Amino acid sequence: MDRADILASIQDIVRETLDDDDVVLSETTKASDVRGWDSMNQLRIVMAVEKRYAVLFEVEEIEALADVGALVGLVQRYAG
Repeated sequence: MDRADILASIQDIVRETLDDDDVVLSETTKASDVRGWDSMNQLRIVMAVEKRYAVLFEVEEIEALADVGALVGLVQRYAG
């Protein structure tokens, strides 16, 4: 699975979750870089990503996410 495609999909999920079509993500984007991306929305985003790719991440993996690139990597590893 191509990282760019996963990133685009995650960007769509974040835009929908935050109701903000202007959000632009890169692999180095952190939640703190995006207005409205708080801990509750983090959970919503991760759950939407899990649903989209029919995967289930471990709690420790979710807690360790440092940036969008780490989330892309998880999707790539699980949905591969």
